[in-house]
Amino acid sequence: MVSRLSLEEFLNKSFGLTIKDKNLFTKAFTHSSYKGCNPNFKGDYEKLEFLGDSVIGLSIASELFKRDISLGAISTSKDRIVSGSSLAYVGRKLDFHNYIRVGNSCCVISDSIIEDVYEAFIGAVYCEFGFETARKIVLSSLWNYFLMGELDFYFDYKTKLNTLVGQKYKGKVTYTLIDSFPSKDGSTTFKVSASWNNDSLSIGLGTTLKKAEQAAAQDALNTYFPKYK
Repeated sequence: MVSRLSLEEFLNKSFGLTIKDKNLFTKAFTHSSYKGCNPNFKGDYEKLEFLGDSVIGLSIASELFKRDISLGAISTSKDRIVSGSSLAYVGRKLDFHNYIRVGNSCCVISDSIIEDVYEAFIGAVYCEFGFETARKIVLSSLWNYFLMGELDFYFDYKTKLNTLVGQKYKGKVTYTLIDSFPSKDGSTTFKVSASWNNDSLSIGLGTTLKKAEQAAAQDALNTYFPKYK
């Protein structure tokens, strides 16, 4: 059986980090419940989590600021990208759950814990390597998953379209699957129509139904509400 990498080896392999302060990163992966079952307990991730939260927020806000979107869209997008479910998803994708230390009273490593550890890890990176290194890791992980659509969120075009339609007209926009077909890479592409009052507004394509609906909503916004930003 292949033995698991140590935390230092894991972080070096995954992020290219050569750690000097082992205790700092050990804390980042230690839940407070671990204190009850280990006499050599040297602290948990709570303070690092607080610091990492700020680093992540600034890193994501800076990227959104570069985009041609309104302040409201920046704020909404940031809140969704740095949400607990997003951070937990990224933490699991990075395999963090296999390196978190918890006590006997906490037998399940929940999404909430993984979210906290991701923030604490970024906080630890900031402490030892500085903001730029921490920012690059946030962009290569959390931001990258956002760009790939894996956080189940782009800009929420569907909500924006419904809001604008509701303000000007009555009723809601509906979405209908028109077709689906295989792509060259083996995945499935979905074709969706966005309609209002039985009239088709736009067509959207995507590798999931949700992505296709968002694409259709975006096209409708660009066509009928070009100044919505």
